[in-house]
Amino acid sequence: MSAPQPRWAKYDKSKNLAGTASRIFRYLGRHRYRVYAGIAISMIASFVVLIAPQYLKSVTDLISEGIGPGNVMDMGAILSDVLVLAALYSAVAVLKSASSILIPSASEHNGNIMRKDLNSKISRIPLGHLDRLRTGDVMSRFTNDADNVRHHSADSMANMIVAVTMIVGSSAMMVYTEWRLAIVAVIPALCGFFIVMLIVRRSKKYFVRQASDLGKINTLIEETYYGMDVVDAYNGKGKVREEFVRINDDLYSSALKARFLSSTMPQIMSFISNLGYVVVCVAGSMMVLNGTIGYGVIVAFIVYVKEFGDPMERLSNSISSLQSIAASAERVFEFLDAPEMEDEGHKPQSCPGVVGRVEFHDVRFSYEPGHEVIHGFSLEVEPGQKIAIVGPTGSGKTTISSLLLRFDELDSGDILVDG
Repeated sequence: MSAPQPRWAKYDKSKNLAGTASRIFRYLGRHRYRVYAGIAISMIASFVVLIAPQYLKSVTDLISEGIGPGNVMDMGAILSDVLVLAALYSAVAVLKSASSILIPSASEHNGNIMRKDLNSKISRIPLGHLDRLRTGDVMSRFTNDADNVRHHSADSMANMIVAVTMIVGSSAMMVYTEWRLAIVAVIPALCGFFIVMLIVRRSKKYFVRQASDLGKINTLIEETYYGMDVVDAYNGKGKVREEFVRINDDLYSSALKARFLSSTMPQIMSFISNLGYVVVCVAGSMMVLNGTIGYGVIVAFIVYVKEFGDPMERLSNSISSLQSIAASAERVFEFLDAPEMEDEGHKPQSCPGVVGRVEFHDVRFSYEPGHEVIHGFSLEVEPGQKIAIVGPTGSGKTTISSLLLRFDELDSGDILVDG
């Protein structure tokens, strides 16, 4: 009976932002219930926040009705509404504090699980596959990419869900309060959001390139310092410096474009939010002068525009953050999806009575598919016989030794010990 698959092996490889985000979320395992609880608490807090402006509207109308000669201000009703407002906003503070503890803790656990899976995976990858990877790039996946996922994965996705809830809820409350003013307030925000989505589509490639360039520069630094004696012996410092400058310039370019495009999204949404305030104040004032609405509606709408604009800004920030997370997660999942060695736990650990006769029968091998480096190699070595494998650099001497020790898998043929 085969061993159960680890969590990361149960899902198809992600090719896009939505697919990668979905895979990260499912990767949380049992810790996703903390995210569920945090999202549920945040939604309750959002519901409370959306109710509060109705009491603020009532207070404003009571005050405006009490102003003027001969009018009496109902202080009892005003005090009652103010106390309800204080209770609502106090509840919101408690609920958001609980959510801010639950969701980040799930991200930390997610990063811990990912690190353990990476550590377990590297011991099951064939040495031949690892030889084709650059050490610095592998280190970058284990450190930079895994850390990026750990710090922001769960909270970014939770913020997106809560932001969408707030956008829908505030839109519904604006329509309930005054549908004509709601249309005026929502149109600028929707235009801004469509602009943000266009930026998102253009920026993803720069986040992917940034993660790749970071892996390349880590590879160059690690290999240079590890082989400094060789670099000095062959007078290679100038060439290494040129390579570093080239990769560093690429990293600078990709990082600058990624950060510039991601930083424009919150600014666009902030501008749209401020524009919404102006539109609501101007249109609302005209409606008050016409006697269509009261002052309380304008006050409530100013709050609703804020509750509509802030989630739009948080949503753009979360999408921007997910661009970086998706680029890192795809590199981590690419490593976790690498082919593994065959499970040979059922084979005997020792073979008694070994004589030591080694045979290579029509062995063929390629490091890359379609580029064969060992072509039909055959050899018989008798017990106690000493042989020398000689040839120019790149002729396959080390490869034959690696195949004998099974560091790499054959394309075809057999290697036999005592038949």
